[in-house]
Amino acid sequence: MPKNRKRKVHLNFYVNPDEEFMIREKAASCHKNLSDYLRMISIKGAIYEVNFMNLMNFQNNFLNFDLNLIESGITLTKLLKKSI
Repeated sequence: MPKNRKRKVHLNFYVNPDEEFMIREKAASCHKNLSDYLRMISIKGAIYEVNFMNLMNFQNNFLNFDLNLIESGITLTKLLKKSI
């Protein structure tokens, strides 16, 4: 074992082939190697991966909508006053 290793305790457990497949699939879907995935899931109990793509798309669409209004001479305050 290399001396520069941060984690010196080795844990070992057995799984059947189906369980191994599921564990490896979940580790790959989290973009983690198997050791990192098993360590994080054991300590934290869950791994949350947040996808902000929908929020980014909404933000880009809103900015484009706002810029189109400004270019056409309609400001957001004028638009709000008309709706009241």
